[in-house]
Amino acid sequence: MKKLSAILIAILLLICFLTVASASGYLQGDANEDGVVNAADAAAILRHLVQLTELKGQGYANADYNLDGAVDATDAACILRHLVQLYTPPTPSPAPTVEPTPAPTVEPTSDATQEPTQEPTQEPTQEPTPLPTATATPAPLKITVIECGFGDAILVQSPNGKTMLIDASEKRNNDHGVNGFAKITQTLAAEGITTLDLGVLSHCHTDHYYGFTRGADALFATMPFGAFLYPGTVVAGTTNVETAIAAYHITSYKVNTAANTDKLSDWDSDVTIDLLWPTPEHTNTDANLSSLVFTMEYGGSTMLFTGDFGTSGQENSLISLAGTKLRADVLKVAHHTSNYATYNNFLNAVKPTWAVASTTTTSQWSWPGADSTARLLAYGLAINKQNNTNVPPNSVAINPLGRYYLTCYHGNITILFSHDGLITITTEYAF
Repeated sequence: MKKLSAILIAILLLICFLTVASASGYLQGDANEDGVVNAADAAAILRHLVQLTELKGQGYANADYNLDGAVDATDAACILRHLVQLYTPPTPSPAPTVEPTPAPTVEPTSDATQEPTQEPTQEPTQEPTPLPTATATPAPLKITVIECGFGDAILVQSPNGKTMLIDASEKRNNDHGVNGFAKITQTLAAEGITTLDLGVLSHCHTDHYYGFTRGADALFATMPFGAFLYPGTVVAGTTNVETAIAAYHITSYKVNTAANTDKLSDWDSDVTIDLLWPTPEHTNTDANLSSLVFTMEYGGSTMLFTGDFGTSGQENSLISLAGTKLRADVLKVAHHTSNYATYNNFLNAVKPTWAVASTTTTSQWSWPGADSTARLLAYGLAINKQNNTNVPPNSVAINPLGRYYLTCYHGNITILFSHDGLITITTEYAF
């Protein structure tokens, strides 16, 4: 994201005065189809790559500036380098020149012996040279951590258009004055989602399942589900969840590491999902400790989902069980930043580069947890800060280059995994 931002800034500085000669029809590099090749075309390519706009038709064909068969950031960079005379683009192969066949000469004869007039030979039709074919850039895996206030809700959209909602919070206001469940439905509507291929309940606590089950406007009542997964370990809230499943005729499966894992792993063929917890031997009736813990990988990038899993002892048990399978680029911080989760051993096992958390400053448990925040800071994950307003108390863990994002400060947090390993994180609010 930082690389793309730097390129976009350079574009804004160049766009006012740099152009390349124009032409009509196919114009190599003219991504925005305005008849000239300039820094605006580089910007159009970059905006296409981060899905802010979409290049289509002639513009997409024009965008392959280096003629390598793909539209990517290299094309934008080559345009900018050419504008300052540091790069010469390759020339498209010209159409071969076809000389016209001359009409045969007919000698004059006497009227009595004159042959019928010969029709001139028709020149062969030269087929136009086809435009270069650019390979479409695969869509990213899109993960949105929704600012639902007290609870969790994470929307996942696959490269092939599959949808998954992990948890659905409950109906309390978030830190920006919006009802948490309303924020979920607003986010689904903004993404054009009217059906969910898969619903996943990390564990049976109300701040994770009420949005699915409670009231006439609950998602079970208003939205079709392909399937619904929840932990196989029976806890206090399991009966409430199963009652709602039966009432709304939801196709559902209990899962653990030995049962129905294919319902997760088969969600999208291009996305790898590995369920790490709970095991079939896990019988602890604490709902938090029965949370589903799994990794999701696409394009070489991985995120670890933790629900409300926690306690130092349980984390160590999971480390012993899963080992290097816990490794992830992005960590969803467990249990809303509770001080009783995300211990040093766990961080060292996961080795995250970024962390995200669904939490609220209005909780009676003083979230974000000071101890867990300090552990994340000591590991190297400071809270990301993009401006100088709204500084919370005890702001030692805030850094302009921080890689720790929290919904209570940043609103919705969107994570994109590209097919080639690029991770982009954007937030609803600058904090």
